Amino acid sequence: MLKKILKRTLKRTPLLIVIAIVIVAVFGCHSAPVALSSHQSAHGFKLYGNFTKSQQETLDELVSILPTTMINAITFIAKVDFDEHFDAGEGGHCWPIGRICIRGYFITDAGTLWHEIGHAYCFHIGLKGLVLGLKWEETAGEVYKGSEDWTNYYPRDGLLTGYGRIAWYEDMAEFVSEFYKNITNRESAFDSFNEKTWEDGRYKAKMDLLLKYGFITEADYQKFWSTRK
Repeated sequence: MLKKILKRTLKRTPLLIVIAIVIVAVFGCHSAPVALSSHQSAHGFKLYGNFTKSQQETLDELVSILPTTMINAITFIAKVDFDEHFDAGEGGHCWPIGRICIRGYFITDAGTLWHEIGHAYCFHIGLKGLVLGLKWEETAGEVYKGSEDWTNYYPRDGLLTGYGRIAWYEDMAEFVSEFYKNITNRESAFDSFNEKTWEDGRYKAKMDLLLKYGFITEADYQKFWSTRK
């Protein structure tokens, strides 16, 4: 099974991308930037940066909405207040082994936080994450372009947002983020759905993958669909 998965992955993924993934894993953001002050979150992982009491309480509350398996994937969350740590337009990023950095002014933004934790959990499940990627791409079809798309109206083509057009893993993280926004009564991409949108079976198929691989619980999955009956 492992040989089959690796063979299919290498066939689908250009060699330069594979090399880039290895470089990120080895040389990526492995520690909190510039010796930020640290303390403990209510969930046991480290927090780096200057959090106000309100910010920490909000972050802890947002994290508590997620399954324990996802929370356990977080090594640290760093609130980073200097722009040079990020690429242009980047609200946050997640590196292997659950290291999450978020721009200071996004630190309590639910969508950004849940998106990055989605990445952390995908790293955390290892080979299963690789299998998920293959299944996700098979479900999605030829829709990924390697860049964002803000010229078209979304949802469309089985995607929730133009950011999900980049690659399967960004599409997946957007589904995680928008799902949790929806079930907590926040504005989400699902608010724009109509009956015709749901006729595209890729949306439900992707939700089913999130359930199967532990990004969402059965109870939350049922809660989501109960509002659509």
